[in-house]
Amino acid sequence: LSHSFFHQSARALCKQFQLSWSLAREIVQTCSECQQFAPLQPVGVNPRGLQALQIWQTDVTHVPEFGRQKYIHVSIDTYSGALWAT
Repeated sequence: LSHSFFHQSARALCKQFQLSWSLAREIVQTCSECQQFAPLQPVGVNPRGLQALQIWQTDVTHVPEFGRQKYIHVSIDTYSGALWAT
């Protein structure tokens, strides 16, 4: 009932209702509305954009050797592989 109203992801269903991963994925896979907008990807697959500047992955790391600038922000465009670091 909850998924048919809110359309949570499988991960959210697992956490909210303590369901097994396979049962939560089955619930999401059988929802015809969810499959139209967000089909499930295999486990361990990072999404990749279908065009440039669509999906970015970002990370921040601490580097004490840089003095005042202690953090490095890195963003990568998943389609083109373009890298942006500040």
